Amino acid sequence: MSLQAEQSVIGCLLINENGIAEVAPILSPEMFTDSFLGRVYFEILNGFKTNTVVDAVTIAQRVKDSFRTEQDVSLELAELV
Repeated sequence: MSLQAEQSVIGCLLINENGIAEVAPILSPEMFTDSFLGRVYFEILNGFKTNTVVDAVTIAQRVKDSFRTEQDVSLELAELV
């Protein structure tokens, strides 16, 4: 999958939380070539499977690491939307 396609998928899922039901059966986190976007998708998918709220704030809290602060993740997610 191209980087632009991956970014578009994540952006769409952040805008339309119901969209995950359509892509979950055919898309897995391992299919993302960008590891950051794969981690974001994993969190969205996990929220769908556990029926918990997933939004940019909760994703930023879960995806932050030694390379990206919570604020950095929030800014990257905002750009995708």
